[in-house]
Amino acid sequence: MKIAFIDHSFHKKTKSSNFFIELLIKNGLQVECLWDDSWCGGEPVVFDKIASDYEAFIFWQQVPQTSVKFFQTNANIIYIPMLDNFGSDRELHWNRNHWRNFAGTKVLSFSKALYNAFLGQGVASMYTAYYPDPSEYEANFDLEKNNAFFWQRRPDQINWDIIKDYIDEKDFDSIHIHMAEDPGFKNQKPSNKDILKYNITLSEWFADKSEYKNLLKQTQVYFTPRKSEGIGLSFLEAMAMGKCVAAPNYGTMNEYIINGMNGILYELDYPGKISFSKNKTLEICKRARESVEIGFESWKKRESEIIDFIISKPEQIYKKYYNVNIDYSELMIDITGNNHQEVNSNTTLQRLKRKVASSKLGPILYPAWRNYKKIKNRKNLTQLASVENVSLKAIDNFTLTPPSLSPTNTCGRYLFANREGLLLEGGLRLDGKYKASVPEKPLVTIITVVYNCSAKIERAIQSVLSQTYDNIEYIIVDGGSTDGTLDIIKKYGESIDYYISQKDNGIYDAMNKGISLSHGDFIGIVNADDMLFNDGIEVSIKEIVANNADYSAAEDYCVDENGNFIGVFKVMHLDERSLVAKHPCNHGAMLIGKNVYNEVGYYDLKYKIGADYKLQLAIVTNKRFKGCKIFKSVHYFEMAGVSSQQRVKALEDVQNIIMEFLPNIDSQIIHSLVYFMHEHYWNEKICKDLEQVIESGVFNTLQIDFLLENMKVHGYTGKYLVENHIIQKEVLIKKLTFKKIIKYSLPHGIVEIYKKRKLK
Repeated sequence: MKIAFIDHSFHKKTKSSNFFIELLIKNGLQVECLWDDSWCGGEPVVFDKIASDYEAFIFWQQVPQTSVKFFQTNANIIYIPMLDNFGSDRELHWNRNHWRNFAGTKVLSFSKALYNAFLGQGVASMYTAYYPDPSEYEANFDLEKNNAFFWQRRPDQINWDIIKDYIDEKDFDSIHIHMAEDPGFKNQKPSNKDILKYNITLSEWFADKSEYKNLLKQTQVYFTPRKSEGIGLSFLEAMAMGKCVAAPNYGTMNEYIINGMNGILYELDYPGKISFSKNKTLEICKRARESVEIGFESWKKRESEIIDFIISKPEQIYKKYYNVNIDYSELMIDITGNNHQEVNSNTTLQRLKRKVASSKLGPILYPAWRNYKKIKNRKNLTQLASVENVSLKAIDNFTLTPPSLSPTNTCGRYLFANREGLLLEGGLRLDGKYKASVPEKPLVTIITVVYNCSAKIERAIQSVLSQTYDNIEYIIVDGGSTDGTLDIIKKYGESIDYYISQKDNGIYDAMNKGISLSHGDFIGIVNADDMLFNDGIEVSIKEIVANNADYSAAEDYCVDENGNFIGVFKVMHLDERSLVAKHPCNHGAMLIGKNVYNEVGYYDLKYKIGADYKLQLAIVTNKRFKGCKIFKSVHYFEMAGVSSQQRVKALEDVQNIIMEFLPNIDSQIIHSLVYFMHEHYWNEKICKDLEQVIESGVFNTLQIDFLLENMKVHGYTGKYLVENHIIQKEVLIKKLTFKKIIKYSLPHGIVEIYKKRKLK
């Protein structure tokens, strides 16, 4: 087969796509490279001009340029995107308009985040993780000195001034900075003071790769050059050489690196010193090399699948994925926004999206022969959870005095479930053993709701019972499972405070049952297919106590149904800005005080998908409640739940919920607001609707500022942005004092001397 390989001409110099070209040639394919020079003012590669010359077309990082839609070309087009072209793994997931344009192409993704984004829109996508051959890289674990290497490719993203915020000069003997910036970026050298202080050496370009390798051999720590990577060949090569790679917690680095195990991940938004002691980094170096050795074996096994994916005709791949004849044109229909059509949840597109969306795709998309692999992966993840968790602790902090009931409150209304329709009941409460708060250790109730989840319920139970925090009341509410789930629950009956099996009216009804049975000071929800980090509750309670807070909101570590990392669900705004933003955080990463539940009440059962969102908004917009943010993952969230499968229905719930909080705003304007903030839709109508809501006076300054900043990202330059900046400038001027003027005008050193003398 004759293949056109279309690539960015800069890669002729970096040779970053050579490994894939070599893979194609090794498997008997005839490859001709066509280099796109449009980035430097040269000629682009236009598909129409080469359409009849080749049997297949691989666009490496380059978006195909055609005069018609891709599916109308009847050509075998393989698009290989790079994550860094789309921002990062935290910014692309719900930007749904873009992916639909690729209907009819096949997408080979080296990023799990991109894979999910394309697949979730009905575009045939295959995911693979690349690892270099470790035999080509010599690892040296006997270095006498602890040296570091930093390649400053994108100083606008990561530069020396950023890196030094995370390091202690005492940890390193020397640091080498390679000053080879990407085209268009200016060189930013460290100051002479820093060069002396950190013993810095510099280079600008390596004529031969051996020079680079020889230098890297003498270092133990490798700082990645960019915020996000397409594949990340440079840091993967460093890992192959047995280096401790320190990288921002973004893709694709966080798809290869487990923080503290085979590398170090840090938060760009929250700088703080990280220990790079020689002994610590040496252990990480060894595990980094080992992970590449294992990964390379997996890469070799996938070669034949990759080749099959490339040579197969698109229609064959799409039929394999969907088991139906796909009308590609339907995948091009916009559900709202750009064509001003109303959302219709009964269209063919919506039925297709429900069927193929998000992380629940596996059982639908892949043929039966993949099922074995999925079952094996589930077992491996369960085993991993068992290994990582500490052994289950003996429970000895009982009291024989039952807690007092509160019939008029939301929490603690009952000790035992209603007997009607009760299928099973068990736990420590039936033996007269109860839990209570102790000084400096508030009682935390964890509720797990489950229905027919025997494959995953055990790991959820283990993650709760193996917490480092030792004052936990654990309640499980089952909806009448028939698949072996109850047998697993009974196995842990002596460690569970109370469990029941009883028919219910859905997941939120089960949560409400659990809350009415809970007697803890704080309550958390761990769904049957999710898990807690070992110290998740301890970390949350420490922050709550330290801040005298009513609830906590933490980050969430998001995985697909096989445990593959997708991204981090960040903590957003715990205030009224949540009405014009996305979820404040993931629901499972919260601990909520019983006083909060007693005031806001139960989950609203009229919302089948978004009831947790409504409860979150009721909490964070209530100024009587104090929340605290935790910038650390405490919870594993499997993105295969109801909300992920039925995205459109979830957005309808979001729209109706916000209308409850903002009853004076027209429903169509709310519709535009929801699809702008949650789906990143942007067009003239949405712009006018958002201007109208700003003009209405419903939102306060904080909300308007937030909304305008997001509109600005989409290119908004209208009158409200100008007026807002003028107002902000006037506010800042009014706040200026003589001390502030002196502080900002005098040299930094003089200000610091003044501060020190004042402290003395």
